[in-house]
Amino acid sequence: MKDADTVVGVDPGGEDTTKAIVVGIDLTTGKMSQVEVDVKVGVEYIDMHRVVPSNIDTWGEAHMRSVASLAEIEDAGDRAWKTAMILLAHHRSVLARDLLKGLKEKLPAGLAEFYSIALGEAESWLEPTQKEHKP
Repeated sequence: MKDADTVVGVDPGGEDTTKAIVVGIDLTTGKMSQVEVDVKVGVEYIDMHRVVPSNIDTWGEAHMRSVASLAEIEDAGDRAWKTAMILLAHHRSVLARDLLKGLKEKLPAGLAEFYSIALGEAESWLEPTQKEHKP
């Protein structure tokens, strides 16, 4: 998949055909994220990129906090959680990364690998000095 300045792909290489490496590369900076997950999770993560709007970088703090709260609604389904995670992963801000990290404790069973990809991508946008989590 390719969007404006990012290429994301799944490499099902290796002997274990149930696992894949999801790789994201920012074409403008060369920064890369790489996470090993179940093949189905990797393909689904890539497919979920269709929910990321082109103007996400203009969303302010209140908007990003409301995105994070989507996942925390009682009885929120996996789709709401995945949507919140992928949107937070693509905001390219410390705030979005920290909000994503805050979801980990409440993460429903079965979404750990999806979360790992999202967090890896959220971290890949940040400068090294921004990667330290500040609660």
